[in-house]
Amino acid sequence: MEAPTKEKQLELAIRSAQDFRELYRIIQENGGVQGNQKLYTAGELFPLIGRVSKGENPNLVTSSFGLRAKVLELAKMEQLRNELAEDPKFKLKKLLDNINLNIGHYQFESRRQGQSLEQLAEHKTKIADLEKRKADVLAQIGSTN
Repeated sequence: MEAPTKEKQLELAIRSAQDFRELYRIIQENGGVQGNQKLYTAGELFPLIGRVSKGENPNLVTSSFGLRAKVLELAKMEQLRNELAEDPKFKLKKLLDNINLNIGHYQFESRRQGQSLEQLAEHKTKIADLEKRKADVLAQIGSTN
C-alpha cells in the first residue's frame, strides 16, 4: 500500500481539524492552500476564514482540500457552542456536573486509608455543603422549565 500523497494528507488533516485553532495550524504548517486558480497563503486565508465563520459568503474560501466545508462545519459548531453557553439551564447543568465531581472526590478521599478524624470531618462537611449547593442548583434547573 502506497503512502498518501501530500495533497491527500493535507485534505485528511483539514477534514480532521476539531476547531479553528487546529485548522489555522494545519494551514500555517502547509504554507497555505492551493486553490483551483492560485496558492492562498495562510495570511490571505485567515481573514477570509474569519469572515466566513461570521456568516459572510462561503465562496470567499476555496473549496480545495475540503477547506470550505470544514470552515462551515466549524462555524456551525462554534455557533452551537455559543448558543449553549448562553443558555442558563446549560450553565446550571455544567455547574451540577462540577458539584457531582467534587462530591465524588471527597467521598473517595474519605474512604482512603490513613485519614485523620479531622480530615474525615472536613470531607464530611464539604460533602454536606456540596449536597446543599446541588439541591439549590437542581431547584434552579427545575424553575427554568
